[in-house]
Amino acid sequence: MVTAVTTRGRKKDGVIDPHGQKVTSYHVYYSTDCMTFYPYKNSTNGQIMNFQANTGVSSDLVTNVLPCPVAALCVRVNPRSWFIHISMQFDVKGCLTSDVL
Repeated sequence: MVTAVTTRGRKKDGVIDPHGQKVTSYHVYYSTDCMTFYPYKNSTNGQIMNFQANTGVSSDLVTNVLPCPVAALCVRVNPRSWFIHISMQFDVKGCLTSDVL
């Protein structure tokens, strides 16, 4: 079960810089077979959710918790907006299916 996504931008020349390269928003896509991907949607209005990423210091960690966890084998992060260049690290947080039941 995917429960959250954490992102971080790129440090400029290895130092903390508020103007480093970073993704500022993204969409999440998930798959149970790693072939067919589905966009993570808002359960209220059915729109693809736009997640806020790094808007401050590029090297800060920003975690977005999914309002409703999803079962997935593979996850894609699709940048929607960025500063200077698309540059990011991301980590997918999750738990075993039995932990959410």
